[in-house]
Formats: sequence, C-alpha cells, structure tokens
Amino acid sequence: MCPKVAEHAAAGHWVYDIHRKIIVAGSEWNIDLVLGPPPTGLARAVTGKGIHRNVRALVQETMALLRSLPQRSARGEGPGLEATGAIVVSHDNINNDRTELILTPPAPQIGDPLHYDSFLRRICDSYTQRW
Repeated sequence: MCPKVAEHAAAGHWVYDIHRKIIVAGSEWNIDLVLGPPPTGLARAVTGKGIHRNVRALVQETMALLRSLPQRSARGEGPGLEATGAIVVSHDNINNDRTELILTPPAPQIGDPLHYDSFLRRICDSYTQRW
C-alpha cells in the first residue's frame, strides 16, 4: 500500500518486530508492530491466554485506551506513537477454526483513527515524511 515502505523494505533499510514491550515516560506499552530503524532497550512482550467474562466491555476499554495514547506528528515531538490501529477478532484459544474477523462495533469503523485503513495511511505518511 505504501511505495516508500516497500522500497525501503526491499533494500533492507528498516526492521520490524511484533509484540514488543517498551517503556515510554515511565509507562509500559505493549506494541503490536514496530517498524523503522532498530530501537534499543526493548524486551519481548509475554502474552497469555485467559477467560474473560465480558469480552465486549474488554474490547471497548481497549479501544478507549488505544485512543488515549499520545500520538506525534513530527520527529522531535517527544514520546508518542506515529500511529495506532486495532483489528478485532473473535477467538476462543481452543477451537482455532472458529476465529472470525469482527467488522461491527466495537471494532473500529471506517473513518475511526483506529481503523486499519487509517492506521496504514498514517504509518505511510509518517514514514514518507521521515525517510
């Protein structure tokens, strides 16, 4: 979707990782996707499986948390994320064949900054401006 990212990926100019835990301004953040020059001081996040009694409320709280994370639009702005996005799936951790992509609320809808398309546009814009 982003020619500049594809160009740099093909040339090996950047790295990526998934499920990273970082400390920002004293707060611990779990990052699903990290893209760019290799950062220092990051440790792998540990993920776990559990039983959630009210999954819809948990997803709504997670969306609210993601919306509250600081974003930055310029390199020197200090701590912040270039983009946030969320994909909601229904998965019970036992019957993997029942995993389903959720497109209705509480999943982000088109126009929501957390929607996947918005996330990709913001990543592409930030990446293109920086490199």
